[in-house]
Amino acid sequence: MKIVFSEHALIRIRERKISKLEVYATIKNPQSKDETYRERILLRRNFRSKILEAVIRIEKKCIIVVSAYYLDRKIYESKI
Repeated sequence: MKIVFSEHALIRIRERKISKLEVYATIKNPQSKDETYRERILLRRNFRSKILEAVIRIEKKCIIVVSAYYLDRKIYESKI
């Protein structure tokens, strides 16, 4: 399935110094997945000491990356 980055996602990953390769890896092989509001899906994957969360939605034959950011591991793990 084709992966397309929204303008918002491109701006945010640039600001947050997140590699597109890490976002692709998170989408293709997530370690966890949660569905959320407005038909969005949260995909997570560990990279070194960080957890990358990619927010996506699926439209027709395309995956739209809405945003991506690193989670604070201590806060994330305390909620599990």
